[in-house]
Amino acid sequence: MSTTSLITAPVRIAFPHLFTPKAKSDEKPDQLVYQCVLLLPPDTDLGPYNAAIQAAIKETWGKEPPRWRSPLLEAANKSHLDGYEDGWWYINLQSKRRPGVVDRMGIPIGDPEAVYGGQWVKAFINAFAWDNKTGGKGVSFGLNGIQVVKDGDRRFGAGQVDVTKVFKPLSDDDLLGDLI
Repeated sequence: MSTTSLITAPVRIAFPHLFTPKAKSDEKPDQLVYQCVLLLPPDTDLGPYNAAIQAAIKETWGKEPPRWRSPLLEAANKSHLDGYEDGWWYINLQSKRRPGVVDRMGIPIGDPEAVYGGQWVKAFINAFAWDNKTGGKGVSFGLNGIQVVKDGDRRFGAGQVDVTKVFKPLSDDDLLGDLI
């Protein structure tokens, strides 16, 4: 494995779009990427992440630039979101190619419903440095693969609503009344 790559310890996944790509951003709706967020618990050893970041910096620029953006972000800054708690860190991951997704036994997962925000996963990621004329310099992590290791709380993200408890049955008279 290269010095810019690592396999994470178990972390929580949020906002997984691993089977169907999503628009990279509102500004770039035609650029589709697979993406997710990894939430790192407070006791996570950040050493391997920082080593991969430094390797990407050295590989790209030779030395650390005076100002650059780190991919390790403090979760407390997004505390309005489920799972983003004080002491935790998060990383946004993207890939133009669909990442491999396997279960704890290494068997490929093909069902998008089997991977959800709140699960514990391990991720195969790689650090890379970038230089953008308008965004400055920084390092990001690319997404190569996910291994689901343990079920978790489905509270992350909106989740699916049981619509059978939301809508009441309608008669033909109800439908005609609404249309007239």
